[in-house]
Amino acid sequence: MKETEVLHQPAPRGRIPPSSLTFGETELKAVHQFTYLGVQLKKGTKISVYRAVILTTLLYGSESWVTYRHHLRLLERFHQRCLRTILNIHWSDYVTNVEVLEQAEIISIEAMLLKSQLRWAGHVSRMEEHRLPKIALYGKLSTGHRDRGAPKKRYKDSLKKSLGASTLTTPRVKNLKEKRRMKKDREASAAVPDQTLTAVAAAGTCLSRIGLAQATSALHRRGQPLS
Repeated sequence: MKETEVLHQPAPRGRIPPSSLTFGETELKAVHQFTYLGVQLKKGTKISVYRAVILTTLLYGSESWVTYRHHLRLLERFHQRCLRTILNIHWSDYVTNVEVLEQAEIISIEAMLLKSQLRWAGHVSRMEEHRLPKIALYGKLSTGHRDRGAPKKRYKDSLKKSLGASTLTTPRVKNLKEKRRMKKDREASAAVPDQTLTAVAAAGTCLSRIGLAQATSALHRRGQPLS
């Protein structure tokens, strides 16, 4: 409690807040400048603050969003950048996005949108028939026509996609991990040197695999044996 301070910031044209606050019998010190202690917080505390402050602000009103793929890419990019900063993970560490989410014990932005939209859709479907949200969700235009070109995505389209993708989150993560493992296996097998290109005599030192192959081909043309 001795390290806890209070910084009052009244709203524009708002009333002046009280000069002090108390926690139990301890009076907290009021200051005019606040020292950011983010670097001293534990990672778990930072993740909790990130959930409570950043994500709630970022996804405010997301229940009614009509999201396209490029929207999800931007949101996921921001999500990953924040988590990697909190966990102190750099690009040179070669940590995948799935591993970052597992370390932070948090789900992706796409999964959050799926949950919020499906929760809101269930809430609206249980409303009484005269409620405006339910009328707007199930209503259709009686007159009018669609413009030429590809139809724009509707909120109903997002819900249908969410209903189809709600059960695919876990298999998708497993699929990404399997692809990652297969890629590592291919890279490991490609790193094993070819037994037919182990050494070349009289062709000089080769600093690359391409140079070694070219030198070997030249020795074959001249009829010289490999050593």
